[in-house]
Amino acid sequence: DDLLPGSIISTVAELTPFRQSRGFSRIPEPFFRSRSTESARGRAKSLVYITNGRDDRQYDRSIPVLNRQRFMLSRLRSLILGHMERRIPAEHTPFIRAILLGDREEIGDTRDRLVEGGMAHLLAISGIHLAIISLIMLTFLKIIRIRRAPAAVIMILFFILYAELCNWAPSITRAALMLSLIMLCRILQRKPSYNNILATVLIIITAVNPLQIFSIGMQLSFISVFVLINIAPLFYDKLSKLFPEARKNIVYAAGYRLGQLLIVTFCISIFLIPVTLYYFNQFSLNGLIGNLLGVTLLTLIIPLAITLLIIPPIPLLLSSLQGSFNLLMILFNEWSLFAASLPLFFSFIPFEWYHLIPAYSALLILFLWFRRLTGTPRIRLFSYRSLIYPLMSLLLLSSIIFSTILARNNKLIITLFDVGHGDLFLIETPQKEAILIDTGPPADAGIHFRYAALPYLKQRGISRIDWVIITHQHNDHYGGLPYIAENLTID
Repeated sequence: DDLLPGSIISTVAELTPFRQSRGFSRIPEPFFRSRSTESARGRAKSLVYITNGRDDRQYDRSIPVLNRQRFMLSRLRSLILGHMERRIPAEHTPFIRAILLGDREEIGDTRDRLVEGGMAHLLAISGIHLAIISLIMLTFLKIIRIRRAPAAVIMILFFILYAELCNWAPSITRAALMLSLIMLCRILQRKPSYNNILATVLIIITAVNPLQIFSIGMQLSFISVFVLINIAPLFYDKLSKLFPEARKNIVYAAGYRLGQLLIVTFCISIFLIPVTLYYFNQFSLNGLIGNLLGVTLLTLIIPLAITLLIIPPIPLLLSSLQGSFNLLMILFNEWSLFAASLPLFFSFIPFEWYHLIPAYSALLILFLWFRRLTGTPRIRLFSYRSLIYPLMSLLLLSSIIFSTILARNNKLIITLFDVGHGDLFLIETPQKEAILIDTGPPADAGIHFRYAALPYLKQRGISRIDWVIITHQHNDHYGGLPYIAENLTID
């Protein structure tokens, strides 16, 4: 359905000349040779993008209505991406494409830096991004004096359009549907119930596509919002007592908002640990510090980037805004580097699916214990009854550690990794030694060690390699060695 007349297929490809051979490759060869056109065969090395081309008008009538709409939205997305490349400085374009349109293919090492800094959620288009954009839209509608109900209808249509432009990524789908239902409550003049809205969105998404329930992005997104609605507010009463004049005093108000950000970041970070451990065998608490300034900078970067895209092409205005934008991006990059250097990033932690139940049970017991302490003044902090809850949590968390230790066996394990054209073997001995035989090809020559073997090593908790044996000096056997030396400890 995505391939339409006039479409342009774009990808990062390896180009090789046409050869005389049987099969499909002979079909385009005479065509290009008869027109003296430079030609080559391309093998895709990345995701393939399909956008419309210049000849879409002559085929417009033959395209079905639904496909035509998708066609035009695809063209709009291409136009926006091209406009970004012209208005946004080249070194910052991949980041802006990621946070505004969900295109994270060229984000590179920034993703790893934000993951280690506990700020990876800033790359996913979610409630923060859509709330900032919605605020800009609502302010504009208010300036041109659009009434409340029509403005809400316009916002709902905008959310649907924006989600389509972002290819309905799980986080943006959840945020767009939730905000649409909140706007619907605004039209009907009803107070929104956020838990009901979250449950309704989950039902809608899984009804349309049941397999979305297995999406990592969707799981992380829904857990985060659930914690934001139900867990984080448990701490707000204590926070309001620390800043009693938050509504009158600007200093107290700033302290209260900073405290809220700390509470939300802490609660979400803690509740996402089991899921990130299960999928990635790593987690980061550096976000407790990193998000303090990272979120603030992002709330300035997004509207400034949007302004750069929509303002008229006045050179003086563009250069001044680009200067401010560059300064904010430099601050953001330096801050993310600082957050990534903090010591609260943990990796290579073995974690299985059956550990999720005791982990979340322990977390819920701890937070229920806190709610009981704060809601019932008679219970003392160090009474016998109050210690039952943390002891239960400690017992559940201990069961995870002991089950991991018991799961390890004394067998010799040999694992062969598929790295395309190359060799990469891992031997785990009964003496708990890890031996690598060859390291696969370099990063630009096939399936690299990072994607072929590193996830398995993290799952097994192997961060130290006792021996690396290179069989011979061809780059499909030793090409992955520099990456291994940088990311693992080699004895």
